[in-house]
Amino acid sequence: MELARLYSLRLWAYRAAEAAAVTGAALGRDYAAYIAGGEISLDEVAAFAAAEATLRQELDAKGVSALASYDIRVHADNKPGLYPGFPPISHAGMLPGDWAPSAPSVGVYLELRITPVMYGWINGNAPIPLRVFAAASVVTP
Repeated sequence: MELARLYSLRLWAYRAAEAAAVTGAALGRDYAAYIAGGEISLDEVAAFAAAEATLRQELDAKGVSALASYDIRVHADNKPGLYPGFPPISHAGMLPGDWAPSAPSVGVYLELRITPVMYGWINGNAPIPLRVFAAASVVTP
């Protein structure tokens, strides 16, 4: 039962991080850059704000805001980038630990610290970290 609860929360966390990344990329598009130069990019402030608002809304709706920590990065340029150490845990989302977007993108790392109920008898009620990563990009049509 406990493992099913943790697995369900992990799947939900992936969906929440994905929704935040997609919303940030969608609402953060900088059309002025596209009109001026023919290449789409992201407005860093707008993309970050949209991603964070979506993630906070998801966390509040699930009632886990107090258990969550997150890191949102916006790669605004239409050039390859490298973000060493992001996500901070090497296996979050099955990535090697260095995010290297090749297009304007939003990356969302989310960690939930879940206190187990039944498993707590074994591990002394130490919180179990659930870590996920999702990213979304925009491309020039």
